[in-house]
Amino acid sequence: MKDNLHLLIPFLGSFLFVGGLIASKSASQRGVSSSAVSLATNLICSIAFIPFWFFGGEVPETNLWWQPIICATLFMVGMAFTYASVSVGDVSVASPVFGIKVLLVTIVLAIATQKMPSNALWIASAMATSGVVIVQWTGVGDAKNTALTILLASLAACCYAVLDVLIQTWSQSWGTGRLLPIMFLIVGLLSLPLLLRIDWKPIRTKAGASVLLLAAILMTGQVISIVGTLSLFG
Repeated sequence: MKDNLHLLIPFLGSFLFVGGLIASKSASQRGVSSSAVSLATNLICSIAFIPFWFFGGEVPETNLWWQPIICATLFMVGMAFTYASVSVGDVSVASPVFGIKVLLVTIVLAIATQKMPSNALWIASAMATSGVVIVQWTGVGDAKNTALTILLASLAACCYAVLDVLIQTWSQSWGTGRLLPIMFLIVGLLSLPLLLRIDWKPIRTKAGASVLLLAAILMTGQVISIVGTLSLFG
């Protein structure tokens, strides 16, 4: 049991994730764009992962420097799709769709390792995905843009699935204390052009700024719980 205690960290992250989606939707309703929430989250993440440097590791040869760039890009695209999905639709529609990442990770692992996962893992993945389908069939979260919401959330889940596998794989050569801080430094730098796209008027209000900050902090906590655990424990 003690060997599995680290699994409680991403379990907590799932609650932070839903909270972040709800706060993001609230921000959208106050006129705060998904670009603004993405920028805030990316910048806070780039700062929050600096202490991970103390976990140690080493920077490989320059021919591997493209790896954190790929990870950063996948993270940014996934985050953009995430916030866009709740911006155009309902959280109750988008949230369950992210559950398909369980199946996607299993498939990506099978392709990456060229080794078939156990039958138990396939069954668990299929059950989780079935739960997503059942929730959607209930008609919960009836929204005009339900199809678009599901599409955007699915694309985000695809990005996160590939990212999870890459972080677990590449952390072995970089070390948690090098891959993650460098990756999120790149995320912060690549996010700066979003400053030119943001409508600052809604953010200048107390309500808009508060819910924007809340969404970014909750999502950053979720990212740390998932990405950090993957890198440290696999």
